Amino acid sequence: MFIVETKAWQGAYNGYKDQWRRREGKDWVACDSPTKQNLRHLILIRKWIEGTGLIKVDKHPDEWIKAGVVFTKASWVKANQCCMDVFDGPARLVEHIRKNNAAILSANDIDNITRLFVYPRVAKAYLNREVKVMDVEEKPGRVAEVETSYQTGDNNQPRVREGKTRNGRKFIKITGEYQQAEEVRQKYLDNGIKVGLLSKDKSNEGEYYFFIEEDLPVQEKLAKEQVAVAKEEVKAGKRKDREQLIKELKEFRLMKAREENIAAYMIFNNEEMEALISAYPANEGELLKVKGFGKKKVEKYGEGVLRIFDINSKK
Repeated sequence: MFIVETKAWQGAYNGYKDQWRRREGKDWVACDSPTKQNLRHLILIRKWIEGTGLIKVDKHPDEWIKAGVVFTKASWVKANQCCMDVFDGPARLVEHIRKNNAAILSANDIDNITRLFVYPRVAKAYLNREVKVMDVEEKPGRVAEVETSYQTGDNNQPRVREGKTRNGRKFIKITGEYQQAEEVRQKYLDNGIKVGLLSKDKSNEGEYYFFIEEDLPVQEKLAKEQVAVAKEEVKAGKRKDREQLIKELKEFRLMKAREENIAAYMIFNNEEMEALISAYPANEGELLKVKGFGKKKVEKYGEGVLRIFDINSKK
């Protein structure tokens, strides 16, 4: 039995004796411990096995229950003296399984495991080929869903699922970048379909969803009004248009990333950039209210960011 904790965290991570840190600029900052998290899973599963007696194996659990952590998107991972194996990618885990379990697992078993970890989206589509109800509450970030379809494309295209909650509300879930998800949502609006605001799925990294609404909610109406006001201000020369802002923000992000020798998304990612454009901050106080811009980031990049949003500033 394999108990694997997968982490789609991006960036660099270092673990020592189950204490983990992630790289932020030139600093290492403490973060959640994936090995401790999976250790709790391991303990709970062992208690369940011992308590129910449903699984009977004439060996000590340590001999047939294996636990590990896989980082699927991290650029660099190092682990030392942790309570379980840590792998810097699905392929490493599969290689480990092949080397250490060939006498226990059949070639077909190993191939199935390989597909699950190396091609997770393909496996997910396969596993969801039948209508499946997830018994969880309906609330933002954790959607109780009845999946009715699963669309796949190439690596540059978002994955789109259509479904219903247990209460019958229709929703669309997208796996991909924030901008891709917003484009999918916009297509529904362009086709005259009323939909709600785009929300991030808190339980699944890189997934977004929106509900198909009978009537547009108040927040959506306010958002439409804000867009209309923004367009009028662009026409009146009171603010820069969206395309210009994206261009200047990306140039600023790339410049700072090169100066600090870090990845561009560590300055601010695309989702945070969209939040900036929506907020159109005029001062430091407004910038602090933008998602992803805390005091430290504002102190470091605030002046340059605010200059971009100043219609009178010169590059």
